[in-house]
Amino acid sequence: MTTPPENADPRRQVARTEVLLADPRLTDAAQRLGRGVVKAAVVTAQCRARAGEIPPTAVADAATCR
Repeated sequence: MTTPPENADPRRQVARTEVLLADPRLTDAAQRLGRGVVKAAVVTAQCRARAGEIPPTAVADAATCR
């Protein structure tokens, strides 16, 4: 993976939904709670990262806390 240029849009650093849903913590949660519930938590966390509320690297962590 390459480092983005200094002027790159930080929102582009947010992982794609499918990549995040493959995180073992989230696959476990999807089995317990249902994929729709977990996907909604991921999308919410992605929006928070794109808004600058959380770092892009914290999206999966934020989704597991919902």
